[in-house]
Amino acid sequence: MNFKTISIRGKFGKLLGKLYIPFYIMIYGSRFHGKSTVALMFADELVKQHGYKVLYVANEEGAKGTMQEKV
Repeated sequence: MNFKTISIRGKFGKLLGKLYIPFYIMIYGSRFHGKSTVALMFADELVKQHGYKVLYVANEEGAKGTMQEKV
């Protein structure tokens, strides 16, 4: 079987290596430790490097002012 992969440059590339398409990432951690910020930074890299559209699901935050500030 052939699997389509993408490469990410920079710090996320070092962390994740090649990603198989499609891929899903779940970020887990304690409250107020930057999970949303890291997820949005990663989404930004996918858009900048590959022009992908990214779906970000803020399961815990919802549509609060803090999410608008981060975006």
